[in-house]
Amino acid sequence: MIFETVAKFLPYLSFMVGASLWSKSGRKPTDDALIIFIIGAPGAGKGTQSTFLVKRFGLQHLSYGDLMRGLRKSGDPGVSGLKTKSGTDNPSVPDDMGAWLLWREIRNGGLEGKELWLVDGFPRRPEQVEEWLHLLPPAVLTLYLKCPQDISKQRVASRGEKAGVEARPEDLNPQTAMRRIDEFHKNVDFVVAKLEEKGMKVFEVDAHRSPVDVQKELEKIMEPLIQSISST
Repeated sequence: MIFETVAKFLPYLSFMVGASLWSKSGRKPTDDALIIFIIGAPGAGKGTQSTFLVKRFGLQHLSYGDLMRGLRKSGDPGVSGLKTKSGTDNPSVPDDMGAWLLWREIRNGGLEGKELWLVDGFPRRPEQVEEWLHLLPPAVLTLYLKCPQDISKQRVASRGEKAGVEARPEDLNPQTAMRRIDEFHKNVDFVVAKLEEKGMKVFEVDAHRSPVDVQKELEKIMEPLIQSISST
């Protein structure tokens, strides 16, 4: 049993050792990556706005939640053995492993010439900011879709009612959905403070508006960054 457990996590351990060595030796394989975080409570519109930003600016979309669920379903050795969170199909991933799994995706994408990334739904806790910086460069900016707690809950409740058989379990379970929103709001101020402490700019965007109005503000934030990248 012990040998089976060790074998299951060998890929994770080997990548972590390699990442540590790269970190100590200077340049990392992901140093050319340009990272944008987009965070917000469930119901704030991260999925809608991420889709818009990807199409508008040609970003590579990397959803933390979708990645974890996909890896678990595919039997990824680093994730498949983890317990799921109550009422969801999301694995309960340690902070260092979560950062490593994102690193692996960005590293593999970098080998294909993908450099500009929109990381959706991460970081969720200040500890994840620290783990991220052990492996990857700081985000060039963070988009925080700020939505009142009661509005987020109304939106998620409506989404759960309208969702079909393909809906996420956490949207169909009202208690789980509300708990996720409460957990986000409990942590977000600490996450923002940690990002700013590490020198990462955070833009708060009022998400209690129509999607089009939110998109217009996101464009104003993003356009100078994209122009500066294009001119280099």
